[in-house]
Amino acid sequence: MDRRTLLRGAGTVALAALAGCAGTESAESSLLVASEDFHFDDDGALVVTAVVSNVGDARHGATVVFAPEVNGELVERRIEVELGAHETRAVETTYGDVDEADVSSLELSVSLEDVR
Repeated sequence: MDRRTLLRGAGTVALAALAGCAGTESAESSLLVASEDFHFDDDGALVVTAVVSNVGDARHGATVVFAPEVNGELVERRIEVELGAHETRAVETTYGDVDEADVSSLELSVSLEDVR
């Protein structure tokens, strides 16, 4: 077998194998919760903050689901967010019905749903 023919054939196979790698990005792999934190405001209400990042090259949206467990009870809130390519934004929600004086245990949980 001719060496050039072999190399040409191997190059064609390699290009065909990599053809799918240059496809479009998925929204699920582009949006992420970079960090989450909480504090109590001056009135004693719980404030939960999530930093959401779009690491992709296209605009994507999602529902940020805040689901802290306070004293063993889940208190969920949802906020819609849309981020441009490479944009990062702090998303915040205040639980006026959760008073710092009444909190004996708190476990944070923030996630993304309906990523598009």
